[in-house]
Parts: sequence; C-alpha cells; structure tokens
Amino acid sequence: MANPGRTYALGQAFKFVGKSNYAFQNFNVGGIVRINNKNHQFLPFGFSGVTVTRSGDNVDAAIVLPNSALAQAFALQAFEEEWECVVRVGSFDPAEPKAFAQLLYEYVGIVSAGGWDDTSIKMTLNSVLDAVTGDVPHRRFEEDNVGPLPITANINLQ
Repeated sequence: MANPGRTYALGQAFKFVGKSNYAFQNFNVGGIVRINNKNHQFLPFGFSGVTVTRSGDNVDAAIVLPNSALAQAFALQAFEEEWECVVRVGSFDPAEPKAFAQLLYEYVGIVSAGGWDDTSIKMTLNSVLDAVTGDVPHRRFEEDNVGPLPITANINLQ
C-alpha cells in the first residue's frame, strides 16, 4: 500500500512494437526510464486515455506530441504503416522519477490516423477491441482458430 505521507504523480510511457526502437516517457525530464527491459527517453507528450460507454462502444485514444524533428522522424511512418503502440500509465515518486512505483493502466492500439500543424503532432490509436476498423494482431477466421467454417451460404436453423 502507498505511504500516505509521500507524494506520487502520474506519468505515461509509450513504445512501438516490432517496427522500431522508439520508446518515450514524459515524467523523468532529461532522463531515461527502463520499463520492461527497454529504455524510454524523455519526450513531452500527452495521452488522452480511453473511455468505454455502457453499450460497449470504444473511443480511440490519442498521443499528442510537440512538432519537433524527433517526432517527425517516426510519426509519418507510424501513420502509413499502422504501427502497434503500447501506452503505460503509472504513478511515480517525484523525488525519484526513475521508474513507475505502480503500473495503473496499459493500453494497446494501432496508429490509425493522425496529423500535424505548426506546433503539435497527433497520433490516433484504434482500440484493440474494435472489431470493425482494426485489430491487434491482424487475424483471419480459419478453421484452426474458430473451428469448422461453413462452405455454403445455405444455412438452415433447426
């Protein structure tokens, strides 16, 4: 349990899976944080988070970055190739911001859209649970993963 006399803050970290070595965090200014055996460099960014309605509809999340040469180096390719992204939200001790004290939330999505203006770059992440517009990883219905498949459109219910 957390010490009631200590102050904790919230921070975020994100990395792209498989396609690149880009990994960033926004709470250890100028430092490096090691999360799951991967170094995350400092980059100021905001993560919008996710909400799910009572009806089960998913709302896309977004990462907003400053428009810099570093962010431009990966953003366009992430949009075009729909990179998979893992975002972690956690609490940390502001006096020792070298790691999360506790992981609070993890979100996995695909960079499905985005854009930029003079000051910022926005990457929209589709939910893993969105069965219509995207899924992680991309899958096909095959007999190996769903069982026997119908071979005709003539299906009668008994």
